Amino acid sequence: MYLEAINIRPKEEKAYLELADIYTEQGKYEEAVKILEKGKKQNKGKKIKTRLKSAEARVQEKQYEPILSQYRALMADNYCRDKREMEDFESYLPGKNINFELALAAADEEEYQVYYALKDIDNNGVPELLIGLGMSAEEARQYDIFSLSGETPVSLFPNESFGYRTNFDVYTDGTIEVVGVGSAIDHVYDSYRISDDGYTPDLIESLSVFGDWSEQGEEPLIKYYHDAEGKKEISEEEFNKIKDQYESKEKETFEWILLEEKQESHNQTADQYEAYYELCMEYQDKYGEGRIEEEDGFDDYFKISVLKGLYAVQLIDFNGDNKQELLLGYYEDPVGGEGSGYAYEIWAWNNGTLKNVLEKQPANNIEGMAWLETTSEGEEVYIVKDHRMDATTGSAEYLTYDGESFYTKYDIVVPIPEFGEPGSINGETEADSKVIRFHNKLSRPYYPKADGDLNVRYQNENGRRLYIPLSTDWHQETTKEELEDYNQALQTTKKNINTLKTK
Repeated sequence: MYLEAINIRPKEEKAYLELADIYTEQGKYEEAVKILEKGKKQNKGKKIKTRLKSAEARVQEKQYEPILSQYRALMADNYCRDKREMEDFESYLPGKNINFELALAAADEEEYQVYYALKDIDNNGVPELLIGLGMSAEEARQYDIFSLSGETPVSLFPNESFGYRTNFDVYTDGTIEVVGVGSAIDHVYDSYRISDDGYTPDLIESLSVFGDWSEQGEEPLIKYYHDAEGKKEISEEEFNKIKDQYESKEKETFEWILLEEKQESHNQTADQYEAYYELCMEYQDKYGEGRIEEEDGFDDYFKISVLKGLYAVQLIDFNGDNKQELLLGYYEDPVGGEGSGYAYEIWAWNNGTLKNVLEKQPANNIEGMAWLETTSEGEEVYIVKDHRMDATTGSAEYLTYDGESFYTKYDIVVPIPEFGEPGSINGETEADSKVIRFHNKLSRPYYPKADGDLNVRYQNENGRRLYIPLSTDWHQETTKEELEDYNQALQTTKKNINTLKTK
């Protein structure tokens, strides 16, 4: 229809703009650029020029999607604010390219938002990507800079974590100045240009200033150097003259764009959520609504509380492709009294069709205590299967999703030294310390301990780190904290069902 309108009235801009909007909504940015370029030749209007510039930016932005998607995952995980005080905070960041200092600042200040900008700093036709943070675009501060090696985005300074003691400025002549601060006196000023390969920074100047406390006195002797190692000493006057040659230049300005969570096309999302909702209703009719029930505890001396019915409905992006899979957890009476009765499965929306990508699996279970668990590494979210940790054995499988089905990425057997049992990763025997360290990194903060203690609490909204207790130790009464966990799981399930219903 639009192409026909363009052929009939080639100089009218409306059809070009509306067709470009459709291509953009479908993620076909290259097609949007082509149709707008065609329109620009026929119509010199400002709207087409502006829309073309925006479409070209989306094409360029698409090349950096592997970086931007990691920051979107950070946003979806509420900037990992609930782990801010943990010593290993960095290990929870959902991507190796996320700037640590930015994550800390965003976790501390709820009003901060992530921004990005595209700028061809070295004028080679390929724009660099800058990542910023601030309360607004006007106040955004740059934290990292990326370029392309072929089609792969790479950090220009992979060994730096900008934002605290090390920062950088970009100048209009393509110079990038990196300033490292060791103390109130000690500073290093390194100036770079991007090399001809487009992604390697070449050092063109290095200056440093250090305080020498070797002499007796209350104040240090300040020394200036024409290198970062403190070997080529120069005068203060020479130092300032060289430094001013770079810092007197005009700083580059950036058009910061607010990074927003990526959305699928409206129709696909609506159809997907409708199918997910109908599936939830089918399972709810079969197993009943999620609820808390009481059962007899040890030797009928007391009652314990357990979850029953459709206890878990979670929307989780397992493989970082910005498409949510559906995790369903439910209870059915075990056949012949075998097993805990708790199970889960995962469904996905593939090419307009609902597909069961992980068939029915038993929930984790130790002597009547059952639980459902996920964890994450980078952009991947794992289902933790057969997670056992008691006096004689310890193991876990970490299942990941490849877009078609789930498979075991890590199969870990935890060493039991007192029984002479070695540890292994994917069938290969490894040093005990390596296995335990690797296992703990994946499973913390809530893996079951050797004494059977499962009183651990962790659930987040997007399922990247999830622990849902389903039933507790029948040797002791259910605690107040465990009841709170049950209620939180049921509230999340109810909320997600309502989300699917209203989309």
